[in-house]
Amino acid sequence: MKKSNVYVCMSAAYAIAVFVFWLLHAEFLSYQEQYQLFLFSADYAAERFSVAGGLADYVGEFLTQFYILPAAGAAIVALVLVGLQLAVWSLVRERNLHTYVLSFLPSVLMAGYLLDENVLLSFPVAVTLSLLSVKLFRKITAGAAALRVLFVEVYLALYWLLGAASVLFAAIVIVGWFVRVRNGVWLMALWLLVVALLPYVVFGVPFLNQYAPAQIFAGINYYRVPNVFPALQWCVMLVAFLLSIGIDYCARIKSARMSVIIATCIAIVAGIASFSANYDADKAQVFRFDYLVRNQRWQDIVDYADLVQPRDNFSLQCTNLALAKLGLLGERMFDFHQNDIGSLVAAYERNNTTCLATAEIFYHLGMINSAFRYNFDLQESILNNRKSGRFMRRMVECLIVNHKYKAASKYINKLKQSLFYRSWALRAEACLGNDELVDAHRIWGEKRRLRFKNEFLYNYSEIEKMFGQLAVQKGSNNLLAWNYFCAALLLKGQLQNFAGYYHFAADKYNQTIIPIHHQEALAFFWTLGHSSFDGFPYQLSPSLTQRLMSFARVYQQHPNEPQHWRESYGNTYWFYYLTHNMQPDAIGEHQGGSEREG
Repeated sequence: MKKSNVYVCMSAAYAIAVFVFWLLHAEFLSYQEQYQLFLFSADYAAERFSVAGGLADYVGEFLTQFYILPAAGAAIVALVLVGLQLAVWSLVRERNLHTYVLSFLPSVLMAGYLLDENVLLSFPVAVTLSLLSVKLFRKITAGAAALRVLFVEVYLALYWLLGAASVLFAAIVIVGWFVRVRNGVWLMALWLLVVALLPYVVFGVPFLNQYAPAQIFAGINYYRVPNVFPALQWCVMLVAFLLSIGIDYCARIKSARMSVIIATCIAIVAGIASFSANYDADKAQVFRFDYLVRNQRWQDIVDYADLVQPRDNFSLQCTNLALAKLGLLGERMFDFHQNDIGSLVAAYERNNTTCLATAEIFYHLGMINSAFRYNFDLQESILNNRKSGRFMRRMVECLIVNHKYKAASKYINKLKQSLFYRSWALRAEACLGNDELVDAHRIWGEKRRLRFKNEFLYNYSEIEKMFGQLAVQKGSNNLLAWNYFCAALLLKGQLQNFAGYYHFAADKYNQTIIPIHHQEALAFFWTLGHSSFDGFPYQLSPSLTQRLMSFARVYQQHPNEPQHWRESYGNTYWFYYLTHNMQPDAIGEHQGGSEREG
């Protein structure tokens, strides 16, 4: 096989591996897409190009918008990473197999670095274009030393277009000049120092004074968190620089087979180290649950929860929402570990991830004002001040449900300038001002019927009362709110309230078959004041009463040893109640806020 064919096969195999990995981890792509909104407008382009690194940022966000389609997003990541590998290879003069393997090194480091959810695609784009600029500059100036005076102008132009990664271009070109003449080390160091300071002197003081010096030197829009520059960012650029100037020396190694083996081992070890440093299984689980909720794949959520058995509140919120949407919350809620009321609806936190699940829960329940507030806060908390198509779309829905058409049109006009939200925005725009059309809408009409009819003060510490109001108010049949009301009472240990209100289920929701966890709670509460089930107002499963008596015997034998109850009764409400040391009507203290809901 020809060498060129071997090279093509290696790059193709690498691209396929990257594609498959990101396709199987589409939740990372979805997370990136939902925290930026690319607009096809002159104002948007002008805003991006008014900051150093504007071209890389613009191209990065243009490509990121396609992440909404998992296959397209995985293909884009694969192409960008292979592009980086080929950019390094383009700078090699003495070419052979082991130098080709080494050219993958910056790319595999970058592949692991992209697992950090705050790394923006603008960074690999900037690095790749900087390396390709070296090749282009060498071709233009070959045999024309006079053209080298353009170096400073080209470098400054690249800095404004690509950002701090353009230092790769300058460093590779300068070192290449001095290596060929083999003298002037101190002069070379002086050149490199001048190159490092030049962007700050030319652009930092007059045009970028709102940014910290560290951002000007390290890159403004490479990382979502301002003034944070992970070590791997520097490592990728350093390795790309060293390979670009030193890979030709590796080509002179005589033992070809051993060189290929060593180069392959280096690339594999670098990839594993980068992957291990950035892949977080717990974070990936949260992203997966959020991705499935966003796409309303309720059965997939339950199946995934069965597989991973989540214990954090974010994942449990998603799991409980999926169970409720499938009508299984009262049947399977305690098949999964529950922490407290936060596993059903978590308290508000000021960040751009924690409240994602809570915002979805409020919208599906019909708590429209709270859903709007949470989505608005999520968008405004995006650390690099970008907008979100996902959050903006949900805010439009909330505003339309609440008859606030003028405010909705403002967001619709933004979404109309995007690629993947435009068609939806046009359909939403057709509903503005048309109450009859909205009322007939399958989703928005239902939300209007389910939302609160009266105003009250929002208080998280009494969240179960809000669910109760949604469930019992006249003119709506909100079975989802009823299930959340029952679940909240159980998680808070309010058995007396649970038993007292439960007759509403039979009267309003015609719930003739009582879910198993509700049976467990009702039977357990009954035993607190009765010695038998004579006169019990509900029909219980015969096996449940026997199981309760069996549990009582085990509890009496091992009253303070939950490990003896877990194996046989860990999926019951009794186990949850007793292991959380709750008493009837005990209310935990939780963070709350104040907001008028209506």
